[in-house]
Amino acid sequence: MIHKLHQKLALALTVIALLSGCGPEVWNWRDEVVLADGRTILVDRKVVFGGPRLPWEKNRLQSEYVLKFPSPDDARKRFEYRSIGGLAPSHPWLAPGLPAYQLDVAKAKALLDSIGIVDRNGDGVRELPDGSPFQPELQTSSRYSPKTAELIKEYLKAVGIDLKVTGLDSNTADDNAAKGNYQLALVGYGGFGGDADALRTRYSATVKAQSFSRVLGYSNAQFEQLASQQVATVDPAARKAVVQQMQQLLATDVAMIPLYFPTRILISRVEVFDSWYYTPGGIFGGYPGVLNKHSFVTGKKTGF
Repeated sequence: MIHKLHQKLALALTVIALLSGCGPEVWNWRDEVVLADGRTILVDRKVVFGGPRLPWEKNRLQSEYVLKFPSPDDARKRFEYRSIGGLAPSHPWLAPGLPAYQLDVAKAKALLDSIGIVDRNGDGVRELPDGSPFQPELQTSSRYSPKTAELIKEYLKAVGIDLKVTGLDSNTADDNAAKGNYQLALVGYGGFGGDADALRTRYSATVKAQSFSRVLGYSNAQFEQLASQQVATVDPAARKAVVQQMQQLLATDVAMIPLYFPTRILISRVEVFDSWYYTPGGIFGGYPGVLNKHSFVTGKKTGF
């Protein structure tokens, strides 16, 4: 028994020595990367070799990459705001000349005044016509940064609205959004660059399927007629014209307010493969990723 105990102690001491005596080697450096659109970003890179491991494990290699935009106020940074018609600004069927709604605090205050939602006690916060508090609730999901909700709260505070922000776990937030259990909801999803029939499935009052991406409560007879027409239109040019009319209606009615469209950035090693591209129309119903069959099968952008 004593001999076996000594063997176990020796093995334990050996493992401890292996775990504690092999310190990792860390390399840090920074690259300046010029993107295709002319923007310059900084990439902080870190590679960790070695470190604590068990005898049967291979050497460990860890890599980290952090992208930084030198100027956070650069107008060409990661987001675009130019579309309120339901499709992404980069969509080839984006309607031209959609209205742009500029910030107008004075007009917002006048509209609230006109329906009797005014500040009755001088505290800077508006009340309902009967004098009760006016505090609409904004639901947001733990999936997103709380900064967006905080910014919306600050924007509405400028016109006297005291917004209540309620953070929910992602499952509850998605379920509430799908069922319409909200006053205001901060929702994020993709598909804005995919097939334009997404306008019908997202906005049409006749679609019965439940989804957190559905815009509930919107109803426009002309939009419904155009939505049905584009589904049955075979000619691409004719269908594009119909889809652009749908966007004009959505932008005029302001059925939904898109806050921003993120710009995707791909960093790759061009010496390995230099023909990655974002998939036109997207894959899996709209995801515009670069991991498409075309790149893997042919190794080039054009031709099968």
